[in-house]
Amino acid sequence: MNTLEYYALQNKMNTRSDTFEKANQQAEFYGIIDSEIDNYQHYCHSHIQDTFFPGTSKKNITLIQSVISIKDIIKQTEKLKKDDTHLNKSNLKKSLSNISCGVIKQKNKEYVYYDELLGLNIKVAMFQRKTIFIMFCFPDYGINEEEGCDKEYIAHSTCMVLLPVDNNYKCYYINSHGCDMKNTNFYDIVLTKTRATHINYDRPIDIVFLEKYIEFLNDWSFISPAYPKIIFENTNEHVYYGIDLQNGDFEGVCWVYPMIIWYYFGKYLHTTREIKTSNGDIKLPKGVTLLKQKKLHLFIESMFIDFSEKYRNIFSEGLVEEGNIYSIKLNNYIEQEEKNFTTKLIDAYMSFITQRILVNKIEN
Repeated sequence: MNTLEYYALQNKMNTRSDTFEKANQQAEFYGIIDSEIDNYQHYCHSHIQDTFFPGTSKKNITLIQSVISIKDIIKQTEKLKKDDTHLNKSNLKKSLSNISCGVIKQKNKEYVYYDELLGLNIKVAMFQRKTIFIMFCFPDYGINEEEGCDKEYIAHSTCMVLLPVDNNYKCYYINSHGCDMKNTNFYDIVLTKTRATHINYDRPIDIVFLEKYIEFLNDWSFISPAYPKIIFENTNEHVYYGIDLQNGDFEGVCWVYPMIIWYYFGKYLHTTREIKTSNGDIKLPKGVTLLKQKKLHLFIESMFIDFSEKYRNIFSEGLVEEGNIYSIKLNNYIEQEEKNFTTKLIDAYMSFITQRILVNKIEN
């Protein structure tokens, strides 16, 4: 089976003008852009883990996907803020405990999809000391702000990693908008086609949800009171506030970022990476080492060097000359590229997961 890097290289030589449209049509055909998780892409990620992840990551990483309505959680949270009653606490706890998820497990050498509970899956995986990778789809992350359009919810995809550290777990959250996620410090609840309730926060809406959910998980005494706790703070150590990898995207291709991150996360969490540059090779430490060094941004941004030579050069120059990346230059580059950068991502990724050998494995 060909690697994602192979298709990224092919993409660099591609001069078709209809590349984005063709890749997007493929994504629609395979249901990848839908807010669904019992579909083709989920099975792909299991095959990717078995085929491309090294031994440790193949055995010790658990993949979970979840579709979560932020609206429902925010409504319950706001009720609790206004009236701190036992009933409101109970309703919020019930909403958090009922968040569902999808997992794929092997049964008789075949992949089988199961609908389960997110919290329970996380707790079991923590008990097993697994590294946990969660892909989130928020179907009501924000609302359409275009003038003259009805107020409708728009979706967004992100991901989160729970990594065992000593006796506990550390949480790392990645939204492809990076530093620009700080601008989403509000939430709009749609009331009608023309009206919405606007709620302001002092932190991104993602963090509002995550803090509440992690608090719920930590308060849940599973098996024993000494169960591992999840450590999470709204800081650069735990939240990806690096460059906006989706800067300049007006097509809504957020779905591809967690998928690309899954591929490179599994390959390089426990493996060093050689980056070839015009000035020689650079060895990037293991992902787990970068996370211990509080360099989440460096680990994530390194995952996109294969898709653009210009991106790779800016990234590498920063590592060589300053020991860090040129964040401003990278941000400017992606913004200037607009659709070109995201086209490179989805074209390479869709070519990767629709290669004939992988399609045959899943459909047969």
